[in-house]
Amino acid sequence: MRMAQELETLLAEKHGLSSGPLSRRLTKGLRRAPRAVKRAADGFVQAQIQMGNPKLMRLMDKAQVESQFQTLRDHLRAIDVADRRKGLVLSLLGSLGFNLIAVAAILVILLVWRGFL
Repeated sequence: MRMAQELETLLAEKHGLSSGPLSRRLTKGLRRAPRAVKRAADGFVQAQIQMGNPKLMRLMDKAQVESQFQTLRDHLRAIDVADRRKGLVLSLLGSLGFNLIAVAAILVILLVWRGFL
């Protein structure tokens, strides 16, 4: 199915998830996604399971599956990998800077308390 292949490609590009079943990759990749996107992923996975059974395939709502696919695709396309990396590096540097300032402040307080300053 072309929709599943497109989602697999987007998951590989945006999250680096290129192996394993689609359901597990969606669960991993959409861990921090909004609730609506997670619901769409669950529905899409259920539709993939139903596609394997011809009798259940007739019961599927194709418009709903298409809507869930659009939701997932829009969410995955909106992810900016470079911005995520920058955010991660800035978060790490901010945390490190705060810790250094806290240690320096504690050291100054300790030196003042002991009478060395």
